[in-house]
Amino acid sequence: MTTSPSVVRAAFDATIDELLEVHLLAAERTPAWRRQRQRSKLAMAVAGAVVATALFLPSARPFTTSSIVVAMALAAAGAALAWWFASAILDRFLRRNLRRMIRQMYGGAESVPFVIELRREGAWVQCHDTEMQCEWSELSSIDEADDRIELWFNAGVVVVRSRAFTSSAERRRFIDSARALAGSGDSHRTGDSPRL
Repeated sequence: MTTSPSVVRAAFDATIDELLEVHLLAAERTPAWRRQRQRSKLAMAVAGAVVATALFLPSARPFTTSSIVVAMALAAAGAALAWWFASAILDRFLRRNLRRMIRQMYGGAESVPFVIELRREGAWVQCHDTEMQCEWSELSSIDEADDRIELWFNAGVVVVRSRAFTSSAERRRFIDSARALAGSGDSHRTGDSPRL
């Protein structure tokens, strides 16, 4: 980390898996993500119910009250099982495809250099061939985890890996500088980010 009177700077190389984690962190906080995830799980549950029922019905002839009750119980069990498996299946599918997309975005590189500067106007980020600045007025929280600092803005998240700092004191100065520049003092919560 380097500092000047008006800029605090951190630089590090992020792995493709870390970039994937950041994309997922940001997506998980959006209502659209949560809605789509619930819809996908519901569709898989319905499919599980249909499959369980379809497998049982041919052997249930002639239909009796007890065979209908059994079919309904199997449908409920199939739906519950499909709902339970849906999370793992969806997460694995999404991670695999998102990882492939991120790797392609960065030309197959295993890591990508990041520079993050805390400036008077906002947090400035340079990654690959892209620069952006997030204004302090849009900052919603500063979250700390052992391996990273998350600056949450209305438009997304800026993640600074702890390895960008040579000491815990330097890391603390970065966090304190972000709070001071944002003009919020202790109004931001500290702790691990919630997983939604």
